[in-house]
Order: sequence, then structure tokens, then C-alpha cells
Amino acid sequence: MKKSLIAQILSILILVIAAYSFNFTGSTQAWLGVVSFAATITLGIFLPSGQWVKGWSTTLWITNIAGAVIQVLNAIWERDLMNPMLVNQIIIGLNLLIGYLGKDYTKAPASN
Repeated sequence: MKKSLIAQILSILILVIAAYSFNFTGSTQAWLGVVSFAATITLGIFLPSGQWVKGWSTTLWITNIAGAVIQVLNAIWERDLMNPMLVNQIIIGLNLLIGYLGKDYTKAPASN
């Protein structure tokens, strides 16, 4: 029950960040992106639904770590590498694609 509640809270957090982060400054958008990417990794690896197809779990890690690095650099540098909102939207879109293509929902998740 606690695992399910945590998964639901993290999912809602990601959705709220995706929907409303445009209301904030670029630096805040970047940090919200980092939070969103960390929540995605937590959900995908530690609280999975379905079972990862071989190699796709690594793809999730690489995508979110790359997004987090870009967003941290956006937040601490005077100039953005990329528009923080665009980075958030690209990574969220890739996460949706990875979740769709990289999981077999007919199999139970592997126990951690």
C-alpha cells in the first residue's frame, strides 16, 4: 500500500511540474526539471509497473541524467544552454516514449 501511494504521489508531482513549470523563471524551471527527472528514475527503477525490456532501463537512466545535467547547467550558468521549458518537455516526451516502448506490461515487475 505504501509503495502504491508513493508511486501515485511521484506521478502527480511529475504531471504538475510538466503542466505548470512554464509559470516560473528559467532557473526555477530548470530545478523543477531536475526534480521531475529524479522522480521519473525513482518510479521507473524502484517502483516499476510492468517489466523493462532488456536495455530500456538504461535508456531511462541516460535520458534523465542527461536532462538533469543540462538543467543544472542551465540553473547555475548565466546563459541557458537550452530553453529550460523545452528541455523539460523533450525529456518528459522521451520518458513517455521509453515507458511505452521499453516496458512489457503483461509481465509482473521484477522484485527489487
